[in-house]
Amino acid sequence: MVQEEAYKKISTTAKLVAHIRAFTDIPFAKEIAAASGAETDFQTLAGKSAEFMTQSAFNLEARCKTTDQIIARYHITQVLEIAAGL
Repeated sequence: MVQEEAYKKISTTAKLVAHIRAFTDIPFAKEIAAASGAETDFQTLAGKSAEFMTQSAFNLEARCKTTDQIIARYHITQVLEIAAGL
């Protein structure tokens, strides 16, 4: 299937973050994690650090919601976010 091939191109670290975001109420986070198979990569990468990493969901959610608030407050209509992998 073409869609499955596209998901194979998603980096492992992106899937790691997708899995962690699935524990938040960020729109579409659970759907993205499920569709990309993020849990499998998370379990492989996280190992013994899985619990600690899952607890970081709060930080990811706070960043997302703060960014949304700033965009709304200042009526920003265009946003370019570059994933640097840092």
